[in-house]
Amino acid sequence: MHSYKSLVLALLIPFIFAACATKEYSSSAKGSITQIDQKVFDGEDMYILFALEALNQQDHLNAFELFVILYNSTYKYEYLQRAISIALVNQEYPVIIDLVESNIKRHKEHLDDLNFIYSVSLMNVNRLDEALVVALSLLNKDSSVKHLILTGNIYFFQNEYDKSLSYFMQAYDIQKENTALLLVISDILFYNLEQKDEAIKLLDNFITENGCQINICEKIYLYYMEQNDIDGMISTLEKNYKLMLSLNNIDQMYKTLNVMIEMIKLKDINKAIEFVQSLDDNEYKIIKLIELYKLDSNLEKLLETMQILYDKTNNIDVLAQMAIFQFELSEDKKSVLKSVISKFEKVLKVSTNHMYQNYLGYLLIDYDIDYKKGLKLVKMALEQDGENIAYLDSLAWGYYKLGDCDSAYKYMFDIVNKIGLENEEIKLHWEAIKNCKE
Repeated sequence: MHSYKSLVLALLIPFIFAACATKEYSSSAKGSITQIDQKVFDGEDMYILFALEALNQQDHLNAFELFVILYNSTYKYEYLQRAISIALVNQEYPVIIDLVESNIKRHKEHLDDLNFIYSVSLMNVNRLDEALVVALSLLNKDSSVKHLILTGNIYFFQNEYDKSLSYFMQAYDIQKENTALLLVISDILFYNLEQKDEAIKLLDNFITENGCQINICEKIYLYYMEQNDIDGMISTLEKNYKLMLSLNNIDQMYKTLNVMIEMIKLKDINKAIEFVQSLDDNEYKIIKLIELYKLDSNLEKLLETMQILYDKTNNIDVLAQMAIFQFELSEDKKSVLKSVISKFEKVLKVSTNHMYQNYLGYLLIDYDIDYKKGLKLVKMALEQDGENIAYLDSLAWGYYKLGDCDSAYKYMFDIVNKIGLENEEIKLHWEAIKNCKE
């Protein structure tokens, strides 16, 4: 059973409570109460006061019993309404059925309201055939939205989805602003009648005429997602993005953009890049382009965009990341070493980040540039994270390059004991150091 079945019932709520609406009774600080017609018995005012106080205290059971006493003592319709309203709030449908059946003949001027509540209650206790008889009787007298929705509800719970849809559509033709009703109709089309294209078309037409209201756009996006229709999802996200922009909901706008870019990227990374390039110039745009250029392995554009971000923010971590990407993505790593080292040296003048210390230290060691300086940087990194396997590997490799095979073997032996030889670089270093030791 789909969760949207609760939405079908929810359509009735405004009409249910409208049918039960009555005068408000209130008590002032002095204890006086609003009069309801002429009092029938002594103590009626006091019972009203007790009943209202019970409601204020959320004591629904006592409030209900007091209004039933008031009704049975006076047969005033207002008290019956109050008792039914309380029972509705607590979903006591059998109680409502009894109240209506016992008293409906006394209140012929309120026959339609009572029959409406009666039909809703019968439906909720699964006496669907009886509920339908009452609903159709009401509908024959008055084809209002509430009677159409009630009848549509009953047919829905009888699994008569075509009939249910027909009545909901008639109601929607009268009340085009009712988006909750529209969503119920689209769900019946999509899930129950397997008319998925019709459901999407219905919501798409609404969006075209009225713009991308959040609940409508979320629903059509869900439909597209269930069909794995990425183009449809992107289209809906774009509409939602424009809506959030118009509402100046910046946080939601960027969340929508993030999902939208991910969807476009799934189809074509170049189109994702083109889309992000079309956005207003700001830090968000730059960061997204960096992510996409990295994924696309476009080193030239990546470094160019990161340079823009660094110039804009003067963030030393951006410079460090530039150096890492420049080295990792370059095919000829030796050709970029000088530039990479220069960037890291600039970073480490102001940063003590141990990852950067180890990265530069390992480069200086592995490319035979400056073993002692490289080891010094690696040891500084280990002062902050002494159990880091990568740093210990850099240390062992540095000792090996210096010709200190015993020290190199000591650290490398511990590493291999801890993690084995699955890592190719660890395996290469171990073989070299082991041979050196022998």
